[in-house]
Amino acid sequence: MSYLLKPAHSDYEKVRLVYSWLISHVAYAHGAHLGDDFFSRGSLTGLTHQGLACDGYGLIFQRLAAEAGLEVKVIEGFARDGEKRPVAKPNHLWDAVKVNGSWWLVDPTWAAGSVNGSTFKSDPDDYFFLAPLDAFSLSHFDFKDEFGTQQRLGLSWRDFEALPADAPDLVYAGFSVRQILSYVDSHKHQNTVRTFNQPAGLFDAHLMPLGSTVNRSQKVHFSIASDYYSDLAIVQGKQWTPMTRNGSKFEINPELRPGNLMIMGRPKHGSEYEALLEYYVQ
Repeated sequence: MSYLLKPAHSDYEKVRLVYSWLISHVAYAHGAHLGDDFFSRGSLTGLTHQGLACDGYGLIFQRLAAEAGLEVKVIEGFARDGEKRPVAKPNHLWDAVKVNGSWWLVDPTWAAGSVNGSTFKSDPDDYFFLAPLDAFSLSHFDFKDEFGTQQRLGLSWRDFEALPADAPDLVYAGFSVRQILSYVDSHKHQNTVRTFNQPAGLFDAHLMPLGSTVNRSQKVHFSIASDYYSDLAIVQGKQWTPMTRNGSKFEINPELRPGNLMIMGRPKHGSEYEALLEYYVQ
C-alpha cells in the first residue's frame, strides 16, 4: 500500500494524499464490509470496483496513514445525518490523525459524496478534512470522548441532540462553537440563522445575529468581515441595499421590513451574487 505515499513528505502532504485518493477512488455502499481477510491480502485491488461503508473508509484511512508514519486513531460514535433525530448509539466511524503534533479529525466517508436512496454520487470535497476538534463535535459525537473535547465544551448528549443540523455551517460562517452552544442552551427550540453551505473562511459573521428571527422594532447593526467578497448587500423583497465597506469589513444599520432578509455577496473574481445568510424579520 505504501506506494501511494512516495510523493508525500510532510505530515500534511501525507494526510492529503491518503484522503484524496480514498474519497476519489472508492464508492460508498451501505452495509458493505471489507471482509476479515482484507488486510492480510495487503492489496487495494478491487476496492475501486466495490463499495465501502463508513467502517471501510475509516479503516483503510487508518491503515494507509499508519503506513505513512502518521499517528492515527479510528473513532466510533454518532454522526448527524440531516434532520434525523440522533439516537444514543454508534452509527458511524471516522478518523483522528496527528499532524505536526496536533490532533485533527477527518471523515472520508462523508467527504466522498452523497447517497440518494441506493445511488451513490461521487462528489469529493474538503468539508471534513482536518477539521478542528471543537467544530467537528457539532456534527460528530464521540461516545468515548477520546480527546476530552465534549467535556471541555460542556457538551452532553442532550446538548448534542438539541443542536441544529447545520451547526457546522454556522462555524464555517464565522460563529464560534461556544457562541453556538451558548445560544442553543439559552434559546430552547428557537432556530438559528439559515446558512448556505459556504466553504470555511469566505466570511466572518460572528458579529451578526445568531437567531433566525429579527424584530423590526429593534435597532440591529450588521457587521461581516470578508476578503473574498468585493460587495455585500441586504436583500428584502426586490430591494437591494449595499453594505458599507471599510477595508475588509462590511457594515449597515438596516431599515428592516417584514419578511425574509438575505445577505448576498459578490466574489472579487465573479459577477454572480451568492447567498450567505437568511433571516426572517417580524
